[in-house]
Amino acid sequence: TPDEEEEEEEEDVVQDVTHRGGSLSAGLAERVEFVEMMPREQHLERAALTDAFLDTLLVNAHTTAMDMTWAGVPVVTRPHVRFSSRVAASVLTAAACTHSLSRTRRDYVAT
Repeated sequence: TPDEEEEEEEEDVVQDVTHRGGSLSAGLAERVEFVEMMPREQHLERAALTDAFLDTLLVNAHTTAMDMTWAGVPVVTRPHVRFSSRVAASVLTAAACTHSLSRTRRDYVAT
């Protein structure tokens, strides 16, 4: 069933993150939570409970970066060469929230 497939995918993601990160991912599986879709206002309220949003490097968050910024959550990102890797930086720049915008790998990791 679709629900069983979704549960299996969620388990696969948690296992993958846990195994790839080695010692860095200790305890991560307990902190990853899959949640249901909800109306936009409730989504933004839930997003505001997040400490930070760590963006992916090669394909940045688009709408999610905007949602997190609107919710007041720091978006840690680093622009790269391609358009798809510069979107979150553009969102942060337009919103004057560049404090978590990293220009180097070292800054990205440190942030």
